Parts: sequence; C-alpha cells; structure tokens
Amino acid sequence: MPDYQKLYSKAFNAITDAENLITQASVILKITQQECEQLFMESDDSPEEE
Repeated sequence: MPDYQKLYSKAFNAITDAENLITQASVILKITQQECEQLFMESDDSPEEE
C-alpha cells in the first residue's frame, strides 16, 4: 500500500518550493522594471539644439 503521507509531503513541499520561486521571480522582475524605468527617465534622448 502506498505511503500517502510521504506522497502528500513530497507534493506539498514541491508546491511550496515552486510558490517561493515564483515570488522571488516576481520581486526580481519588479525591481528590474523599476530600474529600467529609472534609467529611461534619466536618459537624455532629446535632439541637440543648434
């Protein structure tokens, strides 16, 4: 007979690990977006006046 507690624990731990990775990825992407927006705002791409 399968050890259902072991199967449940393995699946639960994998799901928890995946959720943590998704949260970390979300934070990384948000920080990167903010940094890119800041760099864009700081850049001066306006044409030079003669």
